Parts: sequence; C-alpha cells; structure tokens
Amino acid sequence: MKVDVATNGRVSHFIELGFRFFMGLIFLVAGVNGIFQFLPMPQMTEEGLNFMKALGDTGYMLSALMIVQTLCGFMLVANKFVPFALILIFPIVLNIFLFHLFLDYNGLILGTILLLTNLGLAWAHRENYECIFKK
Repeated sequence: MKVDVATNGRVSHFIELGFRFFMGLIFLVAGVNGIFQFLPMPQMTEEGLNFMKALGDTGYMLSALMIVQTLCGFMLVANKFVPFALILIFPIVLNIFLFHLFLDYNGLILGTILLLTNLGLAWAHRENYECIFKK
C-alpha cells in the first residue's frame, strides 16, 4: 500500500502540534502554579522534599525555574521561538526526569513522557540545530 506524502506530512504536523501543545500546557500551568500556588503540592519522599527545600533555600532558584517554565510553556503553546524554548527547557526536563528516577518515583511516568516529548520535538526541529553540531 502506497502512503501519500502529503497525508503523512499532515499527520506528522498534527502529532508535533499535539506534543508541543501538551508540553507547553504542562509547563505553563506548572510555572504559573509555582508563582501563585493555586494547586496543591503533590506528596513527595523525604529525599524529594529535602531537594526542593534546598532549591528554595537558595532564595532565587525556584523563582527562576518557575519563570523559565512559564516563558517556555507560553512559547510552546503560542508556537513562537519553539526551537529556543526546547533548548531552554531541556535541562529542566532532564532534571525532572532524574529527580523522579532517583529521589521520588511518583512522577517518573510524567518525567519520562516529558523527556521523550522534548526529544521528539527537538528531532522535529532538528534543522534549526544543525549549526550547533557543525565543526
């Protein structure tokens, strides 16, 4: 069976749109929640709480994380500067994944989904990153 290239392109466009909107909405809500605290804090292990307390004790790190999450979430939802947003949010996504892998298993599924979504979206925008990997 022959696959129509135009149909395949539309399908991949809608998949990318869904992933981008999903990831953007997650970070937009999480960032705004981190600033205004309108959702309850999830249960965490003692190690996870200690890590979050250490970030809070710096006086700036949690605020900076929430601002970056909000901005990147907005950029992804609004489809503005998407390749930049993906690079900017990647260290946070990787840290979310590693936090749940090593300190608090409760969010490991979401952390894995976010990591795979970030990598998939970066792959979809790989032409924007070619200059980074040239000698």
